Amino acid sequence: MSTVINKIDAKGRVSLPAAFRNVIKDAGDTAVVIFPSFTDAALEGCTLAQMEAFGQIIDQLPPFSEERDALAASILGNSHHLNFDNEGRIKLPEELTRHAGIDGEAMFIGLGRKFQIWSPPLHQSTDERRQELARANRSRLTFSPQGGGL
Repeated sequence: MSTVINKIDAKGRVSLPAAFRNVIKDAGDTAVVIFPSFTDAALEGCTLAQMEAFGQIIDQLPPFSEERDALAASILGNSHHLNFDNEGRIKLPEELTRHAGIDGEAMFIGLGRKFQIWSPPLHQSTDERRQELARANRSRLTFSPQGGGL
């Protein structure tokens, strides 16, 4: 959860937000997996376990189908396993920052089991579009019968 903007240093390192690092460390990882989004000018990030789950979903597709190969190449083939340094920073490869237009600052957006990394100025129009879509689909959010009310 949350949205955080962090500066990128001269060496291309950026601090992964502490809340995100804690989730990754709780999963037993010391690294994060990042790949270019194939739907937005952004980066997608997740734990290694979540990347393995994506792989299992992809493996359910017919083994020689174009759809399977396209998803595998887009997600698995373009992924980078990035270790944290002692200060909790990762170094974003140049091909990833170029894909997302990230320069100087990175906006981290928690999306549940994954997160995205954006260039803050590029995110604004997407955020507006997503807010409209969320409003249009708000009735799809329901409380479970087990409770969880406010």
